[in-house]
Amino acid sequence: MSTQALDQADPAVPYDAPLRYHVRSRTRVHDTYLVGLSEYNGTGFCQCEDFVMRFEPLLRRGITTEQAVAEKLVKLTNAKGETKDPADALRCFHICWARRQFTDDVIAAMAKKEPHADTPF
Repeated sequence: MSTQALDQADPAVPYDAPLRYHVRSRTRVHDTYLVGLSEYNGTGFCQCEDFVMRFEPLLRRGITTEQAVAEKLVKLTNAKGETKDPADALRCFHICWARRQFTDDVIAAMAKKEPHADTPF
């Protein structure tokens, strides 16, 4: 997943639990998808067709990310030639975006509690 694609996305919106987000579709302006970050041992789950059709069948069979990459069950490049991080091989755009938003939220919350968080090394 390119960082440029993530930087241009709408923010993920927290849903009903700390690890659930609503993420807007990139192609269908009025659609949002519920993303759960803890499902499938932390790989995540998304309601989008991409995840449900391509990645969830592999995850239901117990295929790990490492196996999916090693056995070339998934592509690590998209039509634009952008390379996906192998760790995200079984994650759709929406899961990647929710994970990034979650990470940003956690870091911001921790920085508020840390003394001298606003001072560089």
